Amino acid sequence: MIPALLAVLLLLCFQTAATEPAITEEIVVRFEIPKFVQKDIIAHYGSNRIYLPLVEIFSTLNINIKADLEEGKITGEYFGGGRKYELDLTELKAKFSGAEFPLEASDFLVSPTEFFLEIEKIREIFGLRLTFNFSALSVFMPLDREFPAYQKLLRRRAQEELRKSTQTRKDIVELPPRRENLRGGVADWTLVSTPLGGGGHYGNLNLGGMFLGGDVAVNMAGDNRTGLDPNQLRYRWHYFFRNTKYLTQGEVGNINTVGYLARSLEGVSISNRPQTPRKFFQSLNLDGYLGEGWEVELYVNNVLTDFCYTDQNGEYRFMTDILYGSSRVMLKMYGPGGEIRTEEKYINVPFNLVPRGEIEYTLAAGATEDRTEGQKYFQGMAYYGILNSLTAGIGGESPFDNGAQPDKAYVGEMTFQPLGNLYLNGIFSPDNAARFSVGYTHPSMIGITGGYTRYYENPLRNRIRQRNNTTASFTLPIKIGARRIGLRYHFGYSRFPNYENMNMNYGLSGSVYKFHINYLGNFKKSRSNGRDDRELISQIFLSSSILRWIKPQVRFHYSHTEERLSAVGLYLNKRIFKRGQLAMTLERNMISRSNSIMFTFNFFAGAADFTSKYYAAAGSESFSQMQRGSVRFDQSAGSFRFDRRNGLGFGTAVVVPYHDANYNSKFDSGEKILTDLRAKVGGAAGRKQAEEQLYYFDNLRPYEEYLVQIDPVSLDDPQLRPAHENFRINVNPNVVTTVYVPVVTSGEVTGTVDRLIPDGCIGVGGIRILIENISTGKRYEITTFNNGEYYYQGLVPGMYRAFIDPEQLSAFGYKSEPSEIPFQIKTIEGGDYVDGVKFLISPE
Repeated sequence: MIPALLAVLLLLCFQTAATEPAITEEIVVRFEIPKFVQKDIIAHYGSNRIYLPLVEIFSTLNINIKADLEEGKITGEYFGGGRKYELDLTELKAKFSGAEFPLEASDFLVSPTEFFLEIEKIREIFGLRLTFNFSALSVFMPLDREFPAYQKLLRRRAQEELRKSTQTRKDIVELPPRRENLRGGVADWTLVSTPLGGGGHYGNLNLGGMFLGGDVAVNMAGDNRTGLDPNQLRYRWHYFFRNTKYLTQGEVGNINTVGYLARSLEGVSISNRPQTPRKFFQSLNLDGYLGEGWEVELYVNNVLTDFCYTDQNGEYRFMTDILYGSSRVMLKMYGPGGEIRTEEKYINVPFNLVPRGEIEYTLAAGATEDRTEGQKYFQGMAYYGILNSLTAGIGGESPFDNGAQPDKAYVGEMTFQPLGNLYLNGIFSPDNAARFSVGYTHPSMIGITGGYTRYYENPLRNRIRQRNNTTASFTLPIKIGARRIGLRYHFGYSRFPNYENMNMNYGLSGSVYKFHINYLGNFKKSRSNGRDDRELISQIFLSSSILRWIKPQVRFHYSHTEERLSAVGLYLNKRIFKRGQLAMTLERNMISRSNSIMFTFNFFAGAADFTSKYYAAAGSESFSQMQRGSVRFDQSAGSFRFDRRNGLGFGTAVVVPYHDANYNSKFDSGEKILTDLRAKVGGAAGRKQAEEQLYYFDNLRPYEEYLVQIDPVSLDDPQLRPAHENFRINVNPNVVTTVYVPVVTSGEVTGTVDRLIPDGCIGVGGIRILIENISTGKRYEITTFNNGEYYYQGLVPGMYRAFIDPEQLSAFGYKSEPSEIPFQIKTIEGGDYVDGVKFLISPE
């Protein structure tokens, strides 16, 4: 009896201890999250248990928390996304994301301003991996990139980069485009030799340059038997009319017209079509109501383009440009209580939509090169933007000789975009064809296109007497967990008087670990003179990247019609010495009972590509070699540049930084070229062919406007700075455009920021000083040291003004005397030095 009573008493003692608050002492511990947080926090320790301040920790992590300590309730939303939690201190229970956890009075402590929760309970309820080191008095937690506060830190960094980019782009020098009367040029060449299995040697040569202000291209081909073939000689001279709305392009030579009646002519054409593909379509206003204290970011195609905070009415407003093609516009919204919302829309603008109120035309005249060789035509096509979502077109052609066999032809076209991602297109040409097509695209989700064409009897344009054609296709990426499977399907049906053909292609692709599978299926059905033919084929490609030194691939070809495996193949690829690639192909054809083998070796040199190929099958052998490359003449440097990539029709830019010793912004004889200055053109870095050479930027789109961005701190001498950090250029095709960048000796500014106190003045650290270049508007930000001093080196000669960040003054409730200080950096040998730029701040 006595032992039982003792057991009951011990049990009651333990229960009483569990339901009573723990006895602890207050300690200071170091709270650390790598690369994110290091701070001292007040904790409680007792009975070998550590109690951490939940309100302070969640506030540091920017996790939504509301603590009603008088009522004994802690509530909030964890990481957004509707994951709510509640700690009820009177009911002694906790709820989080649908789960319930019991609490005991010894699990927590409550002070007038804080709620302390035992570390094990924090781990159990919220899954935070907190560890306490008693000897170091520190609490460690690994970084979780989903922490709202860490996400906020990343947002601040991205926004700061956006601010800096905006400031940097205020200093832009416009370099006027050059008209080249005779300059160039570039030559692309290809040579093919077949010493085994053919015996012939073939080649083509494409030449380009600038002539009479326009670009000219000549294409020719030949072989060792016939020499240069005059029938394959093509030429074209193209002129770009700048700054005109009604006439933008003119061409002479071998030209291609536009629209449904398009054909190749040897003649002339004029047009007001944009020289470079249209980018801007229209401006889009985005606004809404969220409430006060919200932060909103605007992303276009996953790039941060703007951000703002809701105004006093709780509203936000953006205006962004919508470009041709597919655009993904996303708004990310962050509430003051940790709320996170996302809104996105996909906008697809077909390239054949013309902006509202604009007209686009093309007129051409010349002789054809097909079966009606020598027949001369006049052709025209015009499009008009009725609405931003509706474009109408009309066109026609007429032979010069009214008694000629071909008749006049006319065409009408309409493109309509009723919804953001849905477009409709219709074309009707009397006695030629009627066509209707539809398309719907939702990036990363689905893409659907379809069309039907009805052809009419026409001996000129419908020589094969086709009656109709129907097409349909779709792509559908499916996400299963972290993996994606791409589905695709294409259907085509064509009908002729005595023949019809149906063709279906379908497939899927996916990956598991480092193994990849690609399935392709093909079904063909044709009927000719009452006879039906069917064929169903499946191909499976299996490949793996598990081996670093070789990439194997296996192909299985199965004929469902014959119900047997018809062919298998093994493909091996191996990179050699970074510039070479060796490929081997082994195939077995079960139907013909034959084997084939092919070896291919590619060598990618800087000046050209070299390909050697050996093939053997069914007792025959062949061996071929191909070399292709390009050479460009840099007229400014008087040198030739060889490249393995084609250069005809593309532009090249070279950045020439020089030390502008006399500050006249001109490259004078004897001034030193600085080859270590780095730059970007259109966001891409250039390349050098040797260490002491300049950076070249190849394969630039012709007549395109590019922004050349200079890296101001890439020079070895910290005192040297580019006079301007951005240059806007227009690139001519087939030639090298030189961008001269003057580099000057920069100056230095120093000063102090003092705070007025009863005993006098004291230096203030952490104050942001803004220095603005008056001519360009570019700003530099400097932070004062602990004693209030500051300095900045790297100001190019010019007029500046210095002032304290108004937002910081307003936040601290201070005013500055004076409000700003103007000063000048002079053009002095060795660099100017300005000191005494001093500010005094005091409470308002």
